[in-house]
Amino acid sequence: MDGPEGSDLLRLKAEQALRNKGAEPAASSSDIDVRRQLHELQVSQIELTLQNSELLELQQARREIELLLARYTDLYEFARSAISRWAATASYTKST
Repeated sequence: MDGPEGSDLLRLKAEQALRNKGAEPAASSSDIDVRRQLHELQVSQIELTLQNSELLELQQARREIELLLARYTDLYEFARSAISRWAATASYTKST
């Protein structure tokens, strides 16, 4: 999630998650500023949790990509040496 659109979407998800939890700011507090700050902290906490989940997914995807890269690099290296040997054998049999 890059840019303002990504952060806005993340905030909307966090706001929705907070509403779904039924979390209410401190009921005994009548100070609106304190309630707003508490709400902002709760939303920020949920945003961080969502970002962490996305980061874990991206790390897993990166590990899978690195494994595939290693696999295909090995395959390419093997194919190169096999083709070289085959070409050498083919030229040897033609000359005899």
